[in-house]
Amino acid sequence: MVYVHGGAFILGSGGKLLYAPDYLIKHDVIVITFNYRLGALGFLCLGTKDAPGNAGLKDQIAALRWVRKNVAAFGGDPDNITIFGQSAGGTSVSLLLASEATTGLYKRAIVQSGSSLSSWALNRQPKWVASLIVKELGHDTNDPEEIYEILSKTSFKDLVRTKPARPLDKYLDTQLLHLPCVEKYIPGVEPAITDLPINLLTNKPKTNVSVMYGTTSKEGLFVISKDDDKTVKERDEKYIFASDLEFPSEKQAEIEDNKVRQFYFGDERMSMKNILNISDMFTHLYFEVPSILESEILMENSNMPVYNYYFNYAGGRNFLKYITGFKHESGACHADELLYIFRGNLWPFPIRNKDQQMINWMTKLWTNFAKNGDPTPPHDSQELPVRWSPSKKEDVKFLHIEDELTMGRTPNPSAYRLWKDLYNKYRKKYVDIY
Repeated sequence: MVYVHGGAFILGSGGKLLYAPDYLIKHDVIVITFNYRLGALGFLCLGTKDAPGNAGLKDQIAALRWVRKNVAAFGGDPDNITIFGQSAGGTSVSLLLASEATTGLYKRAIVQSGSSLSSWALNRQPKWVASLIVKELGHDTNDPEEIYEILSKTSFKDLVRTKPARPLDKYLDTQLLHLPCVEKYIPGVEPAITDLPINLLTNKPKTNVSVMYGTTSKEGLFVISKDDDKTVKERDEKYIFASDLEFPSEKQAEIEDNKVRQFYFGDERMSMKNILNISDMFTHLYFEVPSILESEILMENSNMPVYNYYFNYAGGRNFLKYITGFKHESGACHADELLYIFRGNLWPFPIRNKDQQMINWMTKLWTNFAKNGDPTPPHDSQELPVRWSPSKKEDVKFLHIEDELTMGRTPNPSAYRLWKDLYNKYRKKYVDIY
């Protein structure tokens, strides 16, 4: 099981502080974590031979190639590799699913709280982002060769510290700058991502990769955790969708914006009074719906099962809900499933009986899937009190992970239909690379 850590592509590490594998390896699996280049060092994209883009993703691909070549020496099976990751790590796994460069490197994948179809998964304006970086360093240019010359003379410490603010526009985009990109064709350079992921996933030949997709119930809590009256007012002045949608006219954009506003806020404006509604909006827009839409594409384009889950457990190890100040809210925040999969040495959270049961369930589900592609094989019926059925295109089934494990339908179906309709009608299917 090869884990890709999260951290918005700008921070994090695969080390034991958060990802100690003690709970997983009790189930007789080998767990491998690694680091990859982050921030500008990993995701600067100039479209030149010196800086083609996606260095961080290519580090991940190099790690997978190393594992496939060498894991047998550690008692592993090179033909039974599962990649899994959460948040930016989950989005990375999704991008690796789309990439032609990873064919044959793994057998299964688990995508936790991430999707390459999400509006925050890609840098659609890489040259502009690079120009913001050099401007912060005192230079005003958007010429790729000049930018490369400037950055090649900049110390890596200064480059890492340089964090320009993204100018606000009319869309509900994140402030993230250093993201994977669609690469320009460059002779002699192996690309990781050659088109928008939705096009790659849709047009890819049928695969033999089994996939698990899932999100937590309150992903958006961490997005709003630092909000105040000023930030909410700024957000309220934008369209309530991201720039990966394209409308035939400004009037149509306003019509669709009003539909989304009515759905989440009725006749009210965004404010701190309805901050939890804003959280729900981000949960659906950034995480939940993209994950479902991507899983539906895989159901059509894979010969193997696709599983969906919904993590809604509120326990003593929901660490991000505590850190962000929402410990009294029901459900699970972004990343709250992690400490039921990994021990995590950073926080000494106690393990109650219910939490130990959740650790047992989660690690059993994840490792069963990694071993044989079925998270609930018949011989585990006593340890796992549910049979997790795979989804089909017209019948998406979810394992609802709460105090009990139960099979159910798509969570928040009205929000799913709202965003699915918008993206079916208006999703950009092209990218202006440079």
